[in-house]
Amino acid sequence: MPRQTLEIVDAYTVYQTFKNTGNNVVVHANVIYKYYVEMDREVVVWRSVLEDELMPHMKEGSVQNKWGWLVVAPTKDATSCRLTYLHQVSPLNQNKQLGYAGLVKVKKVLKEKYGFIQPPEIPGTFPGGAVNEEVVLPIQFASRAFVERDKALEWTLKRVIDNIVFDFQQINQSPTRN
Repeated sequence: MPRQTLEIVDAYTVYQTFKNTGNNVVVHANVIYKYYVEMDREVVVWRSVLEDELMPHMKEGSVQNKWGWLVVAPTKDATSCRLTYLHQVSPLNQNKQLGYAGLVKVKKVLKEKYGFIQPPEIPGTFPGGAVNEEVVLPIQFASRAFVERDKALEWTLKRVIDNIVFDFQQINQSPTRN
């Protein structure tokens, strides 16, 4: 059963811990998130915590290594903004015999299954496709756990950003608006 905690460090910083066990493997995905408000943009950055003195058991298991950022900045058009999103993950290559060609094949299957890099269905909304349950993904437990967490992050971002876009469109199409 997965175990997750969320610690609010300050008004702009959150530390999330995640631990799951399966197939005799323990996985850890601990991430620190930081929010910055600047004059011309708002930024969220995140980075995996690879070692935590309060969790020495992380040394025994697989630890996710990821980082990224999301930047929202205004444009000259008051009805739009620019969104920049980068999510970088260091792959777990637990199967050393896989080789480069095998990694490319796994990447292709990951994109098919999880719909990564899919354009948005509705212009102006956040990209990302649904999970294709028919695609069989031949990866080990640790890799699957990390990919599914990253897909959950993508879906959370998509839901929040799409709702903001839809609310904005609704307000600006209102007949009471001048």
